Amino acid sequence: MLEEQQLIEKMLKEKKITEPEAAELLKALKKSYGLDDEREEQVERKKTATLEIDRVQLGEKISSLISNFMKTNEDTAEEYRGQFENDQPEIKLNNINGQIKLSCWDQDFFKLKVKYNHNNARLPRKINRRPNIVSVHQDTTGLEVLTKKRYGEGLSSNLILSLPSNTRYKLDISNFNGNIELADIKITKGVLQLNNGNIKANNYQAKELDLSLVNGNVYLQGLANMLGVDIKNGNGEIAIPEGTPCFLEGSSKMGELIFALDRLTYLKKDVKMFKKHLIASTADWANSENKSKVKVTTKNGNIKIGYC
Repeated sequence: MLEEQQLIEKMLKEKKITEPEAAELLKALKKSYGLDDEREEQVERKKTATLEIDRVQLGEKISSLISNFMKTNEDTAEEYRGQFENDQPEIKLNNINGQIKLSCWDQDFFKLKVKYNHNNARLPRKINRRPNIVSVHQDTTGLEVLTKKRYGEGLSSNLILSLPSNTRYKLDISNFNGNIELADIKITKGVLQLNNGNIKANNYQAKELDLSLVNGNVYLQGLANMLGVDIKNGNGEIAIPEGTPCFLEGSSKMGELIFALDRLTYLKKDVKMFKKHLIASTADWANSENKSKVKVTTKNGNIKIGYC
């Protein structure tokens, strides 16, 4: 039990958990050993200094303990539905501590679900939407969702949005401590910003798409006529449809750049010990219409561009 206590203390010191959460973990730990305060004293006095603990079993035990503790009450606080009259609706999502999932479906209306998770016993088990936690504004031209984390409450919010598939969208999406996922969406102009998480986009079509990520990985599979990707402390994998005419430019610091496409002509190869700057294009780039211009930058990570 001593090892588990030390791990909990370390997590508290590193601010991975709050003091109330540490207290709850320690309480749950004692209970799992069948100890109250008096019995704990007796056991501690009888402990020998030569106690050997299997590290694998310890990891599994503390992982299970934390997992059970982190099993939270999830409640769909609100569900919104509506229709857009604008040809290019603007979708603005700003989230803190949670997931953003956006996809398209075959309905003629959008559906937004806002879900909360919490792991703090001081919070009521039923969470209702409050103006200082989430703000939702919708009209016929677009949708705006803003969430606010109240620090110390152990509260996270998840935004799940389904959009009509017969429309192109302007996207402005930002998240802090969570993932961003896109699927089957058509984009006129999109901006995705994320700190601490992963960005994943599948089967998208975009005229212009810019991504900025700190501490996480990027996985893209689709076609953007203009694509910008900036990653700090993470890796990126970008897959475009095979045969797409491309112009590629990449810069890296303390990382690798890999252009795994056929028929590339390199216009610039500046390779140093810790820095790279590459520019390349396919032969049919200049005279093609449905083409892709990709610019990537990375610091402390690798980026690979290839075919789907």
